[in-house]
Amino acid sequence: MIRNDDARSIGVLFITYLILLSPFLWAKFWPTWLSVIWISLASFACFSVCVINHNHNHNHNHNHIHCPIFKSEKLNLIMNVLLTIAKGHTASTIIVPHNLNHHFHTCSKKDWISPHIADGLRGLKKVFLYTWRASRSYVN
Repeated sequence: MIRNDDARSIGVLFITYLILLSPFLWAKFWPTWLSVIWISLASFACFSVCVINHNHNHNHNHNHIHCPIFKSEKLNLIMNVLLTIAKGHTASTIIVPHNLNHHFHTCSKKDWISPHIADGLRGLKKVFLYTWRASRSYVN
């Protein structure tokens, strides 16, 4: 039996694929301005798939990396491929920085993706600078 959270995740993944494939099916029929809406929707959908892949929610830890959706290893591998295609990068990319680093060195100086690297920043500046700083600390 699939948990409700997992059923919702599979539904979001399905909707994401519909959104991503829609230009191939209907784009020749829609006006150019509709592309802006599609890009926004597709971006949000792909971000949602990233959350499905790994969502750090202390109350509900139903996500594919920490708690695989299926009991079958083969189905989980298929899910990884589907998540990878929808995200645009591998589903397992998060394992090293998050599971093998952040969970062992949570918010310490050794945690190179600690939320503290963006302390004092707000809004989009925080998002962009956190991404920049976390990426740089990962390489160093």
